[in-house]
Amino acid sequence: FFLKKKKFVRIRFDHLYIPAIIAISFFGGYKIYNSYYEAVEYRNEAIKINENIRKYSQEDLVIPSIGTANQDCALAITTMYGYGGKNGQTYKEIFSGIVSSKIFFNLWENKFFTIPEDLDTKKIFGEKKNVIVQLTSYTTIEAFSEALSKTFGVKAGEPKLIYRNGNGESIYEIEIN
Repeated sequence: FFLKKKKFVRIRFDHLYIPAIIAISFFGGYKIYNSYYEAVEYRNEAIKINENIRKYSQEDLVIPSIGTANQDCALAITTMYGYGGKNGQTYKEIFSGIVSSKIFFNLWENKFFTIPEDLDTKKIFGEKKNVIVQLTSYTTIEAFSEALSKTFGVKAGEPKLIYRNGNGESIYEIEIN
């Protein structure tokens, strides 16, 4: 009786490199494509909320929350935590001249930050009847209203939702009493 030789299929590892490179390239390309369109959508939502803020910033006091899609907030955080080093005071002076917002809500510490630090908030709240609040999805209007009352001694009326974008940011109008 004759023994048949079994044929073994030998896999050459150098033949696996090309399919692996193609698979990794395809997956990487998909992730880049997906990330790009996600970033475009995020940018468009940020533009929408800033357009709504501009509508109200002419008449009412706007208080943005740190972390929102607001250029003033990005600048405020640098002065709030003293990232200016030796030039910190100079940066604060420059900053106070270029931003439209003068009061910011720091949601991480649940307190307010003003530029300049000695801002006459009693006068500001005495002149304004409404406050426009820009919040991230990480804080609530109730927490903001409570902090507003405790910090400035003003009574916040019932908040009215003006706009909420797809990024979770929202704009509220609050009547000040």
